[in-house]
Amino acid sequence: RKLPLMVTDRESALTSYLVVPFFWLFGVGTFTMRLMPVLGSALTLVLSYFLGKALFGRPAGVIAALLLATTPSYIFFSRQGLDANTVMAVMSTGSLLCLLAWHRHGQKRYLWLAALLVGLGIAIKILFLWYVAAIAVLALLFHPTANMFALARRVFRLRLRLAVAWPLVAAVPFLAIGAWMPIYYNVRTHGTWTLLRNNLSSTADGVNNAAYIDNLRTRIEGLTRLLDGGLFWYLGGVFRNPVLSWAFGGAILLSLLLMAIPGARRHWRPFALIVGLIAVIMLLSPFSTSNLTPTHLFILFPLPQLLIGASLWAAMRYLPIRPLLTAAAVALVALLAAWNVRADIQYHQALARSGGILNHSDAIGDLARYLDAKREIPSYSMDWGIRSGVQLLTQGRVDPLELFMYAPEPNQTFKDWTWGTLGKPEAIFIFHSKEATTYARYDAFLELAKMRGRTVQLEYTARQHDNIPIYQVYLVR
Repeated sequence: RKLPLMVTDRESALTSYLVVPFFWLFGVGTFTMRLMPVLGSALTLVLSYFLGKALFGRPAGVIAALLLATTPSYIFFSRQGLDANTVMAVMSTGSLLCLLAWHRHGQKRYLWLAALLVGLGIAIKILFLWYVAAIAVLALLFHPTANMFALARRVFRLRLRLAVAWPLVAAVPFLAIGAWMPIYYNVRTHGTWTLLRNNLSSTADGVNNAAYIDNLRTRIEGLTRLLDGGLFWYLGGVFRNPVLSWAFGGAILLSLLLMAIPGARRHWRPFALIVGLIAVIMLLSPFSTSNLTPTHLFILFPLPQLLIGASLWAAMRYLPIRPLLTAAAVALVALLAAWNVRADIQYHQALARSGGILNHSDAIGDLARYLDAKREIPSYSMDWGIRSGVQLLTQGRVDPLELFMYAPEPNQTFKDWTWGTLGKPEAIFIFHSKEATTYARYDAFLELAKMRGRTVQLEYTARQHDNIPIYQVYLVR
């Protein structure tokens, strides 16, 4: 088999290879497929606790981990196998901890480990550059020897070159080791650079990068949905914790208020770090190479929960009437966690009833069983989101070739490949129903089949629990 470096121009195959040891240990299946991202998210919970503890103290770490562990978006994006985003959260949280340790202890191994984790994050998905840019901006603004004003004064001084430049230069090889897949890929093909250049003004998914304010508004709405959990209609309902997004907004205001209190003012740097990372990533997020889906903002976790925990910790410690505030803070945390858990339970109950909606339906299991029984006939996936599920559920016995091509309309490549496959004596073509279609190819396929003189017959339909068709299998003779 040829082992690819990249899945797309913006995402490497690293997360796919990370699943391989789990397949080897536990066998190929949906449980094993989900195990890697779930364990990654569990590791992020541990790192979130230690990050909160290192920046603000144990209570902040406990609150952050508790809120993150119960947030519906965190649970369901982890368990449904969104592996790229969950692993990126490990890299961002882990590298931030390492950078903090380097800043406090000056030991270069922490910087080198941070550089390796950053490189791995970039390799996982080019989106990770938002986080890298945010770290760079904050380093220039707040680092005592590397801020932009000191840089202007010391640009010719050896002290700056040795104290700041040399450790960073020494960390570059570790970053390159982590990011070698996209680096080598772009040396050979320039694929990512071409993608970025071609999407400067607008993307193939219809995002106008020049409409910055509108896109930023969309991203803020997406962050709100990510925090309240109202993204999972396809599980059979929409259930939210609206208090969490309000708590996040209140935490921003409370952190600013605390900076006016003498005792809390000494914590301004940790607060500035968390708020600054969130702000810079949000300001960069309106520029896209694809779309403005809220899943892109998963990289912010656990920062919103950490800010809530830190602001409540500081309020309990530094504001007057401490006993009353402590009781109120504990009650608020309990309310937020309980509301999260309530939404989690409601989603699980809805999923048990619906079996999933449209492309998230368990009808993929019925389709896989049907195709497995006919695996001697060549099969072709005519839409996005079919092949991988069939491969996994049949343990590779059925491997439909994808013909739809990633384009809004049927292009010449699609027509050429489909024309060639229609020449086979017998072939199976798998479509989504109209309700579930991502790339509409059926009309063009039917026209090509007629031109080729072939007979197209609907052989099988896989349906979701409410009898709505999801997958349609056509046999061509």
